[in-house]
Amino acid sequence: FLLVALVGAVSAAPQVLDSVTDFFKSFGGENEKAGEVNGDYEQVPYKTISKEKIEGLSYEIREYPSVKWACTELTYEMKDNGEEDNSVGGGGWEMVRSMMKMMSSSGWKKRPSSTMFMKLFRYISGVNEERQEIAMTVPVLTEMTPNKNMMTSNMCFYLDSAAQANPPTPEDKTVVVETNKPFTVAVYEFGGYASEDSVDEAKMFAKKLGDRVNTVDTDYYYSAGYSSPMKFWNRKNEVMFVLKQ
Repeated sequence: FLLVALVGAVSAAPQVLDSVTDFFKSFGGENEKAGEVNGDYEQVPYKTISKEKIEGLSYEIREYPSVKWACTELTYEMKDNGEEDNSVGGGGWEMVRSMMKMMSSSGWKKRPSSTMFMKLFRYISGVNEERQEIAMTVPVLTEMTPNKNMMTSNMCFYLDSAAQANPPTPEDKTVVVETNKPFTVAVYEFGGYASEDSVDEAKMFAKKLGDRVNTVDTDYYYSAGYSSPMKFWNRKNEVMFVLKQ
């Protein structure tokens, strides 16, 4: 239905475009108040240590406590041809065309991030030994470890407060329940649709840190996603480097 509506809009009068754009805004979350995180999803707790700014770039130092996550890991070849880019940019007709292309593509199902996400989503949806459902939380946190042209990703869903004490046992052997040690990170927030691996954002953040980059571990990083794929406006993503001890 959405695809048909967009096709009609592209060939209709300009005023129809405005109506379609308003329609997407209605479920895309553009009117969310500042500070709200993608509806009512529970967010992993953290403590903000400080807010920093360097060369016009603002970032935070945060401390995350020890909590339980459901995680799955995958190693795959990184692409360098733009195929993984989900960006939806521009205004007016260009934005509508970008939305059409994204929603009509079946390639997203084969992306490593989609494969990992669906494994974790099935787990919290009750595909576990106890047939227990767990509420979706934010962010979807992925530890990214690049090695030449390969990437090892460990994607995790934070288990909500109701499941922290006694999480259900995964049926899928590639899904594991992990408890992290407390860690402190430098966090840069950005909008739009992140690339598959957030590689460009991580490289940019490391470059902007300048001499301060020596205080963080750049051998790996975390990519955090807060927004649904169907939210087109005011999206929230983060890239994080762990501070060295």
